Amino acid sequence: MIIERLLSEVALRRRSIGVFLLVAVFFLPFLFHTANDDGGLSDNGIRLLIDEAKKQARVEREISPSEVADLSILREAQKELGIKTK
Repeated sequence: MIIERLLSEVALRRRSIGVFLLVAVFFLPFLFHTANDDGGLSDNGIRLLIDEAKKQARVEREISPSEVADLSILREAQKELGIKTK
């Protein structure tokens, strides 16, 4: 279910920024390396992921983490589970 949501989010974001689904799915595993101990995602990790994707796609414009990651579902789940985030 989580993977389905992630793939759905990737497909939605792909349409909004014009990145091919294959490229977006390629970078999905790297997203898991940005996780904190509490299950959250670190800003530095997301920034590194964005920078690497920009290099691969030869994009020069600045891209903010909020353009590529909607963490609202994660934060809602953490709240429901009583997980305190950093």
